Amino acid sequence: MEILDELRAQGIHDFRKHAASHPEIMQRLVDAVQILDVNEPTLTLFGARDKDEIERLLKAGALSTDVRTAFVTQIAGFAEGRSIFEDERTFRTRAGETIHTLMRIAYPAAGSGSGRVLVSLMDVTAQKRLEAERASLAARLGATLENMTDAFCLVDRDWRFTYLNAEAERVLQRHRTDLLGRSMWAEFPEARDTAIHAMYVDAMRDGLPRHMEFFYPPLDEWFDVKAYPSSDGLAIYFRVITEKKQFDEQRRLSEERFRQIASATTDVISDWDLKTGVMWWGEGYTTIFGYPAAETLLGWDSWTHSTVSIAPSN
Repeated sequence: MEILDELRAQGIHDFRKHAASHPEIMQRLVDAVQILDVNEPTLTLFGARDKDEIERLLKAGALSTDVRTAFVTQIAGFAEGRSIFEDERTFRTRAGETIHTLMRIAYPAAGSGSGRVLVSLMDVTAQKRLEAERASLAARLGATLENMTDAFCLVDRDWRFTYLNAEAERVLQRHRTDLLGRSMWAEFPEARDTAIHAMYVDAMRDGLPRHMEFFYPPLDEWFDVKAYPSSDGLAIYFRVITEKKQFDEQRRLSEERFRQIASATTDVISDWDLKTGVMWWGEGYTTIFGYPAAETLLGWDSWTHSTVSIAPSN
């Protein structure tokens, strides 16, 4: 290329540096580019009618910042005697649409004196659009997982953590940076050979979801755990239910004490569940009225519609 020969004659061998400080050289290079021939797929790609229209499209955007940087790299490859240049490039079609391509430039052999290059373009617009959609979906999914009230983590089939959300960090009292890529069983060895260990192994083996309530002594917490297997490993949802378990236990003890008191007295004692409408009667009901109420759990209607005589028999 004559312009490059001219620069070499001036003792300029670092074309990239020279182009950065002499932007006018870029216009000369753009003006010197001439498209000699294009095939039909290239015309279709650009929506152009002929090669001259494609040349006008390329030159119109050649001096924008991003295109200029790529163009300098391409020319530098030619000046440095490279044989092949490959890059991703975006172009504007005749209709003004952006297309994404994989560009491959085959330079002439060094010393051949030829200034012709062969350029091939592969349209990857659909692939780029799909990648953008996937990235957007992944971002939305990531935001959802991070804002979940449940703790959530992913482990691969070798039991290595691949993801933890913020709630999992809080519940486990560990930073995800310390856990990602590391074995679940190495980081939480007390969970080995326990019911939760067996549940995870079973889920991984047969591909069926599992659910369990599990107490983990090192954290002194009860957890509600759900595991969902996939070909990549396990998705695990878990939340702390310690307060619920404590409440349930207190209620159980209270009910047990109530029934013990009811059994120890000859008075008629009842317990009416306002939600279900079911009424429980103590043993005093059977003793005084003769009905086996403690065995049948009579409802309130049974009590109000019963005819009970408490007068001594004649």
